[in-house]
Amino acid sequence: MRMLQIVFIGGAIGIALIAYSFLSPSCDLTPELARNTVNEELRLEHLDPRYLGPPDVDASGCTCSFSYSGQGRELEYIVLDDPIHGPKISTWDKAKQLNGP
Repeated sequence: MRMLQIVFIGGAIGIALIAYSFLSPSCDLTPELARNTVNEELRLEHLDPRYLGPPDVDASGCTCSFSYSGQGRELEYIVLDDPIHGPKISTWDKAKQLNGP
């Protein structure tokens, strides 16, 4: 009887781990998706995308950052993967941060 309980508990733990691996969100942000997200932001800000630097992808695949230097602006864009809602973007304007608003 004790052996049956151990097998049952072990099986339940195994099934829970398998279910978690399928149901848990994972990061799958590609550089292309991140660039498209930043390009849309550039379009809204009327900035030329040719001044956007290459992507810097986090090893986890959850974030991707870009530097923008042109048209008198120096910006940093960070794209975060949100498996539920899609990519989120944060912008850091170096001039505003260093010189004030």
